[in-house]
Amino acid sequence: MVAPRTMPSREKVTATEHKRMLSPSQMNAFLNCRRSWYYQYVLKIEVPENFAQVRGNVVHDVVEEIFKWRPAPANTFQGLVSEMQDRCLELFDRFWKEKQVTERFGADKLEETREMVRRFVKLHEWKMTPIMDRYGDTSKAWNFTKPKATEMHIVDQGLGIQGYIDAIIDLGEEGIVLLDYKTSKFFKHNVSEEYQRQMYVYALMYERKTGEIPAYVALEYLLYGQVVNYPIRRQFLEEAGDLIKFVHVNTESDDIKDYPCSKGYRFCDWCDFKVKCNGDGAGGE
Repeated sequence: MVAPRTMPSREKVTATEHKRMLSPSQMNAFLNCRRSWYYQYVLKIEVPENFAQVRGNVVHDVVEEIFKWRPAPANTFQGLVSEMQDRCLELFDRFWKEKQVTERFGADKLEETREMVRRFVKLHEWKMTPIMDRYGDTSKAWNFTKPKATEMHIVDQGLGIQGYIDAIIDLGEEGIVLLDYKTSKFFKHNVSEEYQRQMYVYALMYERKTGEIPAYVALEYLLYGQVVNYPIRRQFLEEAGDLIKFVHVNTESDDIKDYPCSKGYRFCDWCDFKVKCNGDGAGGE
């Protein structure tokens, strides 16, 4: 886990001292560019939804909804997989239409996104196959591999942070895995460091809520069917806690001068606040 060069002192930060409730995505935004964070979270300038966000919401809704399904016990394994795919694609078409994605952004990424859903089903088929081979029972194959919980919302008043964990996987003796579904390209723009940081923060939040340290955190890239696992160590959780404190300490001010622009930041050209930032005389070159 990569932390800023200047970390806060290890003084205790209590719930009453938190001016803001953070989230892992807020933390990443702050560490990427303080000025952009200031515009969004202090001035509260609204940022329009982009295609990547809306597509991510559609796919996440499909994944959350499908695990509410209870397959018929007598179904064959291939029948189970086929029905899962049919249901997922039906859900996808419904959510895509409800969010008016084609009307708002066009249909050029429709088939690519539908393919993500198919690959999600294929990944889950692979997860179920060893269970099916061992027990020959479709119900066990489904129930042993579906998440223990989805979209778990954790609010930690003590740390002043909240967030949603996409899925909690219980591997029995092997421990708990926290899973986050990604619809971005595999390690797009070298942001794996940000994803890793996000997952370690989730691991800390989960440990504080349940008293159990996850064995792994995992990223499932649905575009390519790739899964990346990160093991958890106590040191990583301590670093995550220090980083949360660091962000809290450095976001107490409402003065724009305390939030300089990260000039030259790799996303400056695509930043929603580029025009305003340049107008304030702080834009990146």
